[in-house]
Amino acid sequence: MKNIYLFLCFQCLNIVLVHSQVWTAQNVGIPTNVQMFNVSAPDSKTVWVSGFAGTFHTQPWTYFNGNTTVARSTDGGLSWLQSTFDAGDGGAITSLFALDSQIAWATCVNYGIGGKVFKTQDGGISWKYQPTANFTKSFLGSGFANWIYFWNPNEGVCMGDPINGIYEIFRTTDGGNNWSRQPAAYLSSALPNEIGYFEMYGVKGDTIWFGTSSGRIFRSINRGQNWKAYSSGLSEINALAFSKREDVGIAFSNYFLAATYYSKVSFTQNGGETWTSPTKTSFSDQFVFDVTFVPESNYIVVTTTIDMSNGPFNTYLSRDNGLSWTQIENKTPITRVRFVNPRVGYGGGHKNSTASISTLYRYTGTSLTGLLTPSVLEANINLSPNPTADQLNIQLAYKEASNFRLNINNLLGELVYFEDFKNVSNINKSLNIKHLPSGTYIVTIANPVGNLSRKIVKTE
Repeated sequence: MKNIYLFLCFQCLNIVLVHSQVWTAQNVGIPTNVQMFNVSAPDSKTVWVSGFAGTFHTQPWTYFNGNTTVARSTDGGLSWLQSTFDAGDGGAITSLFALDSQIAWATCVNYGIGGKVFKTQDGGISWKYQPTANFTKSFLGSGFANWIYFWNPNEGVCMGDPINGIYEIFRTTDGGNNWSRQPAAYLSSALPNEIGYFEMYGVKGDTIWFGTSSGRIFRSINRGQNWKAYSSGLSEINALAFSKREDVGIAFSNYFLAATYYSKVSFTQNGGETWTSPTKTSFSDQFVFDVTFVPESNYIVVTTTIDMSNGPFNTYLSRDNGLSWTQIENKTPITRVRFVNPRVGYGGGHKNSTASISTLYRYTGTSLTGLLTPSVLEANINLSPNPTADQLNIQLAYKEASNFRLNINNLLGELVYFEDFKNVSNINKSLNIKHLPSGTYIVTIANPVGNLSRKIVKTE
């Protein structure tokens, strides 16, 4: 609920800093004191965003100084409409869900007033309070609305923290005109001091999950009517995602030890009933902002950081349900990330000072798009000499001019070199890799169509 993110330090080795255009900044125009956090993109042209006000470049974060700004774009982020609504003094948005370009819902919280649900049916021009989602009013932090989700214009669910040991979960079958709280008999009881977090849920068909501060995963297989809790093996859940195709899920927990922040991961292959945790991932010594499965490709994207002010801010990709990871970007400060498909995605930008502009980043039309698709790039590639001790020549021939992305990763998945090539059909690149440790590296070239990878061996 309240402790959204912790941050960590990470030693980024051998990174060659080359200008990257993976994420493109969008000037949304919301207040500078607002951290971009909630992102909802129902289609490739429509995206809604909101945030919360406060300070974000020092620990602990402070927020809830009262901002309910929502912004909507229907042209892929080229132009924006801003709107606000009255959630009471100090009220702040905790979750945002958009069904399309016109209809959206938001949950808000206000200490002493409790959680609230608002709805717009005119693209954000006006918002209507839905009072039957009557979260408990309390100065102790109860009645805290964490997230909201709708399957269609009528059926939806919203979730709040426990009251008397039972989570406040409301359902509607008429678009929110009438909300009904789920009876205690329909839910597993909360553990002592257990709470939920902002936007911490996943959906596949009729099944919906959410994570808690005690490391448990609650699951409903009937659109929020009945809920059962399962242990993930983690101390808490800070990031959660489920595959749209399979019963595969992934969860992350962030923790602090000896002045450094770390993360742990846990996996499920049976819809959350049982979980397993590897001892280490490529970014276990980093803080995980968010995790998502990319629709259509079903690859996993994770965003991380090591320092809240200066980064680096990293983006990782997994094509095998999280068994292995490849670092694909190390500059853009992405927090919350949402993909419509492998070609269009959005990320809320982390603010490193109270005066910095709150930025949304768009992922589209870049050469990195091909990394998120299972398509093989039909191109001729030659790497020579191979093995090599110092010089590496990279040659690629393609059928037409295109934008390309060149990544070189070590076998741990760490990104050691990247470069973008604009509107070319041939690449002739000579790199001095003498500084790299000896071993095997993966050279990947991608364009918007697909990607192609080859191994090289670096000798002493």
